[in-house]
Amino acid sequence: AAHEVRPALLGELAATAPRSALPSPPAPLDAQLFAELRRRHRGPQATSYSRLAGRRARTLTEGAPNEEPKADVHDAPSLTGPAATREVAQAGEGSKLQRAGVPLPGGAATGLFLHEALERVDLHYLAAVSDPAEVLTLAPRGPELRALLGGCAARNGVSAEHVEAAAQVLFHAVRTPLPTREGGALPLVSATRVVREMTFQFPIPEAHHPSLLTPSARQAPEGAAPFRVERGIVRGVVDAVFEHDSAIYFQDWKSDRVEGDLALLRRHVTAHYDLQIKLYTLGVLRLLEVWDEAAYERVFGGHLYAFLRPMALGQPGVVFERPTFADVQRWEQELLGMTFGGTLESTAGGAR
Repeated sequence: AAHEVRPALLGELAATAPRSALPSPPAPLDAQLFAELRRRHRGPQATSYSRLAGRRARTLTEGAPNEEPKADVHDAPSLTGPAATREVAQAGEGSKLQRAGVPLPGGAATGLFLHEALERVDLHYLAAVSDPAEVLTLAPRGPELRALLGGCAARNGVSAEHVEAAAQVLFHAVRTPLPTREGGALPLVSATRVVREMTFQFPIPEAHHPSLLTPSARQAPEGAAPFRVERGIVRGVVDAVFEHDSAIYFQDWKSDRVEGDLALLRRHVTAHYDLQIKLYTLGVLRLLEVWDEAAYERVFGGHLYAFLRPMALGQPGVVFERPTFADVQRWEQELLGMTFGGTLESTAGGAR
């Protein structure tokens, strides 16, 4: 064809081209210098607890998903102690809790199904039902709830045969008394206000940002440039935030297959959800504009991890904690040296 260049001609051109006109190959860049340049010039990133925990989970527990924290990913065999030993020995026969009366399969699909149902269920209706056996039959709301659960199950790949069991789980989840900071208890349906699936986002802490240690930095001098977000943004979704006696609590539903032993559950939360607690607490405090200890003591109630399966059996299933303000200040400082993979960056003075 007229537009084709003969290979021989290309060879002739290459042979006659003056060598001095060709640029010399660049010298190899030092690997450490290259890594530092990449770090300094990367754009802001958005991350979340699920991404951070997903990366760290590969060293903590097998099979945890990278993106979805609302799934049933930590089953009883991943725990330690006598209860875990029993569960491992019985792994071929199914979960001890399932045999005891919670006929729901494990896996991510079930966790997502229950979370969607808890987001959408009518709390006023469940507050009015006195007998959990009637939750799907009382007209007209019972059949409506059945249809709702059927749709949630279908969207998440769960068989419709599990709707009955899920309805019992939902009933006990929102009717079980929850611990409060005063030492009392109230069910979610009795809270003053409830917001489900509340989103938050905040800048990953940096040394020049306002912090819980230096709240005065929020008032920048007149004419000063606002602080920059260079490391990125943390985003999250809280399952439920509720108000009681002017205090705000946040709650996370867990469908993990674990026993209703409070000491065991506390160890489980510490082992698997420590990072989530820190990020969500900071996110909620940012939303509430809490920057000092006085506001913290006045506004923040604490956080609750509600394990749906033991709650459905009437077993202890709610882990409640209220960290001190000093704890939260320390968590914020920890994030200063944390990478997106959940490890600490090294500095001249060691890990910070």
